[in-house]
Amino acid sequence: AAERAAEAVRARLGVASPVCAIVLGSGLGDLAHDLADARRVPFAEVPGFPTTTVVGHAGALLAGTLGGREVLCLAGRFHLYEGHAPQLAGFPVRVVKALGARTLFVSNAAGG
Repeated sequence: AAERAAEAVRARLGVASPVCAIVLGSGLGDLAHDLADARRVPFAEVPGFPTTTVVGHAGALLAGTLGGREVLCLAGRFHLYEGHAPQLAGFPVRVVKALGARTLFVSNAAGG
């Protein structure tokens, strides 16, 4: 399933060789605006991805360059507290790996 989703994303975004994937949590969502040559596909258009329901999560997979290197960004993610199974919550990680990203940077807004 991850390979099928990756092929759909690759065809849509022209992903070649991303150096990493970045999960843009609530605190880092604006980084998407810093991507050069940004292309995006809504999660709802990626096979196997549901839409996001959390405020502040755009719900899109982006490809572009950051610091001159190709990166992927997941603008939002699927949470267990939304009722998603752990396998689905981890599915985007398997997809970005299938797209060639060997490094994963995960951010979140945490506080108390």
